[in-house]
Order: sequence, then C-alpha cells, then structure tokens
Amino acid sequence: MNYHINQRKVLLITASIQKKETAKRKKKNLTLDDDDESIDEENEITPPSKQKKKISIPKEANLNEIDLIKGEIHKKLKEKHGCDIHKTGYCYVKDNRHLPLTTLHLSMWTDEIHKNHCDYETPPPHPNFGMGNSLKISSSNHSSSSTLK
Repeated sequence: MNYHINQRKVLLITASIQKKETAKRKKKNLTLDDDDESIDEENEITPPSKQKKKISIPKEANLNEIDLIKGEIHKKLKEKHGCDIHKTGYCYVKDNRHLPLTTLHLSMWTDEIHKNHCDYETPPPHPNFGMGNSLKISSSNHSSSSTLK
C-alpha cells in the first residue's frame, strides 16, 4: 500500500474549561460538635452586587447644614417657577416662552444659587437652560395650547 503523506502541518489546540461555582451552588459543610456528623447544606447567599439595598428617606435631623440650605433653595425655586400649563409643573418663563423645568434643571439651578453663581430670577448659563428648548405660549389661550418653536 502506498500512502501519500500530505506535507501540511497541523496545529492542535486543546483547552480545558473550568466552571465557576456561583454563591448559590456552593455547599457548606457543617460539623456538629455533639456527634461529629457532617451535614451538607445549601448556601443560599446571593452575591453582594445583586443584594437589594434598602432606600429610605433621610430624616431632617440626619441632614447636614448644606443639604438643609439646598432644600430651602429648591423649595423657593419651586414656589417661584410653578406652572399650571405644563406637565412638569415648573417652568422658567421669559417673554411668553416657557422652559419646562425638570428635576435635573431644579437641582442644577439649586447648586448654582448655593455657589452664588446665579439667583432665583436668572437661570445658570448652562446649555440645558437655553431658550431654544422653550415653548411659546399664545397670549389668547393659556389653558393648554403650547407650540414648539
């Protein structure tokens, strides 16, 4: 028998894969002092990254002085810029144009007032407060007609 041997080189790669045990699958071996018996028990611990964190509203007594001052500023901004027309409930109004104020807007404005960079009448010089995003309100109908312009 004649065999033709191919001159190609062959490269063989082998890989071994090890499975990582998750925290739920690990078993804990407990030893009892009385009888010296071993008991296998499922360990139902979830990894720390997946544990739910309890969220609670901070108590006023636990707030520091800066947070209390910012809270007052935030409250005054809401009182000053309340809006019955838009769903956000708050707008910065300039020349019959309404800029809806979101929580982010109010928070940024609060921080800038606290730093003495602006006041309650004039928003900070930030692109989020640009009047290009504002809505023009027609003077004849203030109830719910607003057009983007």
